[in-house]
Amino acid sequence: MESEKLLKQKIIFHLGQFSRITSFDEIKETAIPSYIHPNPLVRQIFWRRAFQIINSVKKCHPASVLDFGGGSGLMLAFFDASTARFILDIYYAPFDFMKQRIDELKNVNKLDNSDTDNLNSDFDVILAADVLEHFSDDRIKNQLALFHKWLKPDGHLVISGPTENLIYKIGRKIAGYKNDYHKTNIKNVADIILKSALFKLKGKIRYPIPFICEGFWILTYNKV
Repeated sequence: MESEKLLKQKIIFHLGQFSRITSFDEIKETAIPSYIHPNPLVRQIFWRRAFQIINSVKKCHPASVLDFGGGSGLMLAFFDASTARFILDIYYAPFDFMKQRIDELKNVNKLDNSDTDNLNSDFDVILAADVLEHFSDDRIKNQLALFHKWLKPDGHLVISGPTENLIYKIGRKIAGYKNDYHKTNIKNVADIILKSALFKLKGKIRYPIPFICEGFWILTYNKV
C-alpha cells in the first residue's frame, strides 16, 4: 500500500471530483465536505480524527472490519489488503465512485440490507463513525442489538460522533453547516450503550483537546 500521505491526497482529489458532480444536499452528512474543506484547519481536524479512528480499529487487530454507514469508504482504504473489509450504507454513490479510482478499495465488499439477515458473528470490529447521532434512541438500541449479533464473541465496536457542545456548534458554523441534522449526541449514545449491557467500554478519546475543546469522542467497546 502506498504511503498514507499520498493515499490521503489521492482520496482528497477524487472526493473533490465527486463533490463537483453531486449536490451538497446529497453529501452534507457524509463528512465528505469536511475532508475536502477549503479551510485547511477544518480539513486537518477531520483527517486527524479519521486517523485516530483508524488507529483505534487497528489496535483491535481485526481480521475483518465492517464500516457501518461508511459513506465513501475512505477509512477502509488505510487497512492492509489482508484485512477483510466490508461496508454497509443506504447511499452508495460516493463509495462506488471512489472504488473505481482508489486501488485500496478494490477488495472492499459492499453489503446491502438483505445481506444483514444472514450476518451472525461475522466481524472482528464494527466501525460506526458519524452515524448513530442520526438515529432516534429506540433505533440506536435496535442497532446495538444487531451489532452484538454481527460481531464475533471477542469482537469490538468502535464509534465516533459529535458532542454537540458549544465548541462543536461553533466549529460546525465555521465549516459552513447552517442547519442541525443530528437527533442526539455521542454522550447520549454512550449512555444507551452502557444501559444496554451489551458492550463494555475499552477506550475513550476526547477529540481534539480533552476537556478543553471536545468536539468529538472516539469510543472503543468490547462485546460482552
